[in-house]
Amino acid sequence: MTITATPSRVRAYMHTPERMAMFAQETRQAHGWTVDEVANRAGVPVDVVISVESGQPKRINLGQVRAVFDTLGVTVLLLPASLTGV
Repeated sequence: MTITATPSRVRAYMHTPERMAMFAQETRQAHGWTVDEVANRAGVPVDVVISVESGQPKRINLGQVRAVFDTLGVTVLLLPASLTGV
């Protein structure tokens, strides 16, 4: 995983759900927030944050995933595999 820090945002290249999950959990913990706090700040149900952090997002939409990462200060960009080398 490649992480680039900016003053208020973070860029991380996450190619798998497992990396996304690990990064979400580590970033949440770095903020000192609980799963409940992230859910409240993001305006999503707690099970959405749990699904993102488990690497197995079940029936959640991209908007909810983005809300979680926006709350964590992470910008989510979707790139085609041809641009990422995956």
